[in-house]
Amino acid sequence: MKGEDLGFFQYGGSTVILVAPEGIVEWDEDLVANSSGLSGVKGVEDGKPLETLVRVGERIGRVIG
Repeated sequence: MKGEDLGFFQYGGSTVILVAPEGIVEWDEDLVANSSGLSGVKGVEDGKPLETLVRVGERIGRVIG
């Protein structure tokens, strides 16, 4: 029905997905390292991806193309 909620964000548990053409975004190094399992964090085995907390307004990369 028009005007009804399609969904909602719940504090601390919502996911946002960014879709962009390949080669248009240069991701920040910490995100790339954590996602690839090369974070170097003590107690985390190499090769195991690690979640990264990203706060509202925090930079995650930049447009390059």
